[in-house]
Amino acid sequence: MKNWKNLMLSGMAIFVLSSCGNDNGDVQQGTAEESESRSSESIPASSQQESSASTTESSSSEQNSQAADSTTVDVSMQEAVDIYLNEYPNAQIEEIEFEKEHGRWIYEISGALGDREYELEIDAESGEIVDRDEDDLDQNNRYLNLDNIIDPTEAVEIALQEIGEDAILDGWELEVETHNGQDVPVYEIEFSNDNREVDVHGETGEILEIDH
Repeated sequence: MKNWKNLMLSGMAIFVLSSCGNDNGDVQQGTAEESESRSSESIPASSQQESSASTTESSSSEQNSQAADSTTVDVSMQEAVDIYLNEYPNAQIEEIEFEKEHGRWIYEISGALGDREYELEIDAESGEIVDRDEDDLDQNNRYLNLDNIIDPTEAVEIALQEIGEDAILDGWELEVETHNGQDVPVYEIEFSNDNREVDVHGETGEILEIDH
């Protein structure tokens, strides 16, 4: 009988201790959750604004790089001209275009040799000739002197400084045009997001005209 009473007392003691342990655990868990909640609420609004501003700035930088990267290709304009002249030695260059076709940047170069006009399309990344054409020569053609021509990347940067760094390049064309009664080389630079064209003097970098 005495043993039975001892067993009952031991069981009750274990139950009481177990209940106390659970209560302490609940208190500790509640305290941790309250602390985490207060920590989250204590983040200043200025930090959230800075994070938002940083995201906006990053997006703007990506747009700017998109405009710049489109002219940063493996084959320069001069290298494309050299490829053309290797195919048609002694040809006179009439026009150089830089545009995107089927997702890749292409140089399209036109020139005259004898009584024929020859055109090559050159991949701006690989230097591969992707297309060629020829036709009868137009008697009113004017030819480029490339000795003092500024790099097209410089011409694009000049245009971007004028109309805004967020403009997206659609392509450019270099040819001889008449300005103020004189024949001068001109970069006609087109931007796709606002349908604007900026004419930049091919030798001086002067902005000649902006078409909206």
